Amino acid sequence: MSSKLTYELKQGESKVLELNVPLYIPWWRIGRREDSTLVITNQRIIEIRQTRVCWCCTKDSNIKYVMPNSIKEVGYFQSSGVCCKHFYFYYEAFTQRSSFLIPGADRKDAQAIIDAIYDIIYKAQNNSL
Repeated sequence: MSSKLTYELKQGESKVLELNVPLYIPWWRIGRREDSTLVITNQRIIEIRQTRVCWCCTKDSNIKYVMPNSIKEVGYFQSSGVCCKHFYFYYEAFTQRSSFLIPGADRKDAQAIIDAIYDIIYKAQNNSL
């Protein structure tokens, strides 16, 4: 069976936002799905991804901490389908670019998320955490 990756907050750290997003893999890879969790705290970004096969057995697990002062860009984008539109949050650090679906979000929700993350990055880069 699968085991869910977890994280613990450090002393003095508080959670600002948590997004839990199941990402289904395309139909030709039947039985696979990726679960993603993005946690924004006042001190770091925690990115958790797990790929499952047969909908229950963990194949790959990855947990990553990104320091706010390593992020050089943050934003959101919209992707529209035939009947719906989705908003995605993204950030670009020195070593990577990651994006996450914001479930049920509209433009105002997406803007609130990037504003909160920008504040964390600004404080980290100005040593005021």
